[in-house]
Amino acid sequence: MYRYTANPRPDAFVRDAPTVLAYAALGCFTFWLYAFGPALTLLRDELRFSYTLLGVYSTLWAAGAALAGASFTRLARRLPRSRLLWGSAIGAAAGAVLFTLGGSVPVTLVGAGVFGLAGTTMLTVIQAILSDRHGSRREQALTEANIGAGASAVLAPLALGALAGGVVGWRAVFALPMVVLAALYLRFRREPLTTATPRHPDRPPRDRTAPYDKPPPPSLSTRTGRDEHSPPRPRMPAGRYRARTFGGLPAACWMFAVLTAIGSAIEFCLVYFGPQMLVTTGLSATAAGTALGSNLFGILVGRIVGARLTRRPGRTVTLLYASLAITAVGFLLFWLTGHPTAAILGLFVCGLGIANLYPLSLALTFDAADGRDDEANARSQVVLGLVAAASPYLLGSLADRYGLTAAFTLEPTLIVLSVLLLAAGLRAHSRVARSTADEVTTPPIDPATTNQATTNQATTNPATSDSLPARPGKSGLRA
Repeated sequence: MYRYTANPRPDAFVRDAPTVLAYAALGCFTFWLYAFGPALTLLRDELRFSYTLLGVYSTLWAAGAALAGASFTRLARRLPRSRLLWGSAIGAAAGAVLFTLGGSVPVTLVGAGVFGLAGTTMLTVIQAILSDRHGSRREQALTEANIGAGASAVLAPLALGALAGGVVGWRAVFALPMVVLAALYLRFRREPLTTATPRHPDRPPRDRTAPYDKPPPPSLSTRTGRDEHSPPRPRMPAGRYRARTFGGLPAACWMFAVLTAIGSAIEFCLVYFGPQMLVTTGLSATAAGTALGSNLFGILVGRIVGARLTRRPGRTVTLLYASLAITAVGFLLFWLTGHPTAAILGLFVCGLGIANLYPLSLALTFDAADGRDDEANARSQVVLGLVAAASPYLLGSLADRYGLTAAFTLEPTLIVLSVLLLAAGLRAHSRVARSTADEVTTPPIDPATTNQATTNQATTNPATSDSLPARPGKSGLRA
């Protein structure tokens, strides 16, 4: 399944044991995530609560996700990756038990919140492990990981529907990821989740198997080519670009984080309201729910293709622009047609485009983080949680007021906003890169050369020389 390489090439992509563990764990989380939505419908039939309360479950999940993102940086500084991974997996399993076996609205609501908090923490740890292991090749790792996630997204509703009418019941579906995670723990519990690819070539990788209380001491900087013994550089000339940071992260990193969240919002709006749109084409509610599988199948196919295309580095931006274009074409076909077959085909094409928006945008977020991967990872999950809670609610509110077809104008708006954010983020990141390149090409000041230059200046500048020339009529001594 995976291979070890004693002396891999620096640019080789190795699917080692931690990578396989991350892939499998992400599949478990995605299975839970895509079983949660259909399970809400079944839970509502049993507990007889309103549509408004149905929305509260999703809001609590999103709130837990935002809280997970806000707290991840602090947790990552104090706990090793392995403890975070297995601890969050146990928390997600506890949330699943509360949600499925609670038997009342308050308990199941608590389960949804715990699900969102622990599950998103688990997702964030998985992304951090893949970023640690693969560095500049993280876009391939994230895209490959989402292939298994796409397969889980397709299988979860099918398994839920198959068991819902049987003796076992739909609740047994939520136990399947628990069994897989238990098997993964037995197999990989002693596997060290250390950093495999150093963030900078001249810095040793930090051991993430042990917590630390404070950041490591300053070391060499590859961006400036200077160390702590180098003399101070002249001030940056006027007009040279200075990178702007917000909350410790560059502006480009924030733009890509918002891009990641909007890509997820495009998917969530289709998942929640796509079946309702298919009903307007003449399909029954049951057939419309089944037809949504075309979108999930398109996501799976798109991620398989994306994984192959990202094997060659340097294609992330091109693939993102292509994904947004494919999403736009598919959505227009789904949105403007009145025929169910064409609408289902549009959903499939939308899935092809949506498939790689999240992993590729997240890879750009890490790349623009300037070495602060944990902070970027956490902030992206905060933004994603907020957007995931707001976008379906906004679409539903617009649908109640103006109708569903008019409300779906939100989708092309989000696609256009994604294009603008991608272009702006790339522009901001390239300006930082050019400024960094200017600093690298500026030769460092040699103290010996500086002292010699000062001596030469002293012999020629009367205002600063201790050996002034003799005045006329006097001896060579200073007057």
